[in-house]
Amino acid sequence: DAYRLESAADIDDLDLESTMDTSVTVVEWGAGRVEHLAESHLEIHLDRPAMAGASADPDDDDEPRRVLIEGYGQRWANTPSAVGSLD
Repeated sequence: DAYRLESAADIDDLDLESTMDTSVTVVEWGAGRVEHLAESHLEIHLDRPAMAGASADPDDDDEPRRVLIEGYGQRWANTPSAVGSLD
């Protein structure tokens, strides 16, 4: 949960860089905070389109979700963005 971190120094204190070559690192709410950790990375956005409507129930787990996956950097340069739906 990167939104709880107050500064770039807080992120650096986690020492995520030490395992980047040998593991998968997932950072929730990391947009604008952790992109500097890896030149090549994926951003995954989960969206609940029905939430935009006034009658949507935020506790309804049956609402469809939309997933957008965007690749950045050399590793993902030739890979198109992917959009899918989860029902």
